[in-house]
Amino acid sequence: MLKNLLRLASLALLVLLVFIQQGSSLKCWVCCSEADPECADPFNNSTFQLMNCHRRRFDGTSDPRPSMCTKIKQRVDGKWQYIRSCGVQDAIGVQREDTVCTTRTYPGDVTIEYCSCISKDGCNG
Repeated sequence: MLKNLLRLASLALLVLLVFIQQGSSLKCWVCCSEADPECADPFNNSTFQLMNCHRRRFDGTSDPRPSMCTKIKQRVDGKWQYIRSCGVQDAIGVQREDTVCTTRTYPGDVTIEYCSCISKDGCNG
């Protein structure tokens, strides 16, 4: 009886840990329009899979910094390129809003728009 109860408790703990692991990981679109034009806007996510952004350090421990999804839209010499990926917030720049975008313009016809989001899986679509 006790052996069955311990086995059941162990199984319940394992299931709980799996759900916690999956639930705490943000999933983002990861692609580059240079390699696949479907990554550009309007975004066609039918050819991509969401990637798990759970981060691990080199020593195998979990990275405590929160994950976020990013989308970079850049124009160089009149040509637009899109990069969608996972990112990590630093301790100083903790994001309070869902989507935050910053645009910068540089000499030589270069424009970069960087957006990040944390609200839900695939928010960088």
